[in-house]
Amino acid sequence: MKPLIILSILLLLGCKSAQESPEAQAKAQQQLNQIEAWIHNEGISIVSDWALPQGSSQINILGNSNELTLKTDSTTAYLPFFGRRYTGGGYNDNVGIAFNGQPKNLQINRDNTKNQLLIHFTIKDDSENYQIYIRLFSNYNSSVDVSSSQRSYMSYTGKVAALKSKE
Repeated sequence: MKPLIILSILLLLGCKSAQESPEAQAKAQQQLNQIEAWIHNEGISIVSDWALPQGSSQINILGNSNELTLKTDSTTAYLPFFGRRYTGGGYNDNVGIAFNGQPKNLQINRDNTKNQLLIHFTIKDDSENYQIYIRLFSNYNSSVDVSSSQRSYMSYTGKVAALKSKE
């Protein structure tokens, strides 16, 4: 009986210590504030290191050129694409996911319980419509999900940073 009581106490203490401390929670909120300030001021840059095509295993894209930039009034992206294209692209057509323009229906929401920012917008290039879902975490990790009118779903994971001004 005594070992059962000791085991129960250790289990309860272990569960308590697994919860995030107030200091860690405050730091996470501060980092989310910083990311949110980047979005509204200089903008953000997301560089992905993994691509996750629908129905396939993840692909390391660290050596591939890729970036998604977002300001409240403009966004650009070039992301490599490894999925299925449903409608034909012509010769010299872009094989990656690429767009440049003003995001439509831009929504930026904060989820303090999960320490993340949720961003959603739509954008159109010459022949394709994209729905972009971005999750930015307080540890500067990112997740970008792309739904397209002409391609299979793609997801990317990487890091977010402040957009560096080009002078």
